[in-house]
Amino acid sequence: MLDEVYQRPPAVRANLVQGAGGVFIDDVGSSRGISNSLDRERLLDLRRLCDVLVTDGETARTEQYRIPRFCDLAVITRSGFTPAAGESTKKYLEFRSSPVSAIQKLQDLGYERILLEVGPNLLRELMAAGMVDQLCLTNTSFTGPDLSRLGVTAAKLRLSETKGDTTFSVWDEIRAV
Repeated sequence: MLDEVYQRPPAVRANLVQGAGGVFIDDVGSSRGISNSLDRERLLDLRRLCDVLVTDGETARTEQYRIPRFCDLAVITRSGFTPAAGESTKKYLEFRSSPVSAIQKLQDLGYERILLEVGPNLLRELMAAGMVDQLCLTNTSFTGPDLSRLGVTAAKLRLSETKGDTTFSVWDEIRAV
């Protein structure tokens, strides 16, 4: 069933993890502490399907982003970012503009499968602007999705997969404030 959802790639897909209490980061400001094996597996699946992975400078620094092997990396930042050394031959792009302008520029450059791995504030802004076609959300620790924390007022559940204490869900037709 996951393949069916991925066969119809949206232009802009967001992915994030949500832990107990609806949090998006752990005590040290990283998503790693609330992530688990299913979340990381889906994260890699999504990265393999995108043309460009987009993150923000704070997330890139906290999570020590490298340029992926499967896609280009774009960072939206005010203060710059230097990716960790790696073996990728893919491109690094940096945008010192609004998130909406950065996504529009990527689309203008021909990127058709954009994956957002940004913090909840930036994601909220992009969803409110109608820039996100699909939201992939992993909920850990037996928690259900709390889309309202992202400003989502309505969305259609396309897929839900549960393993143990974790649910991975895919949402589209997103309306947000």
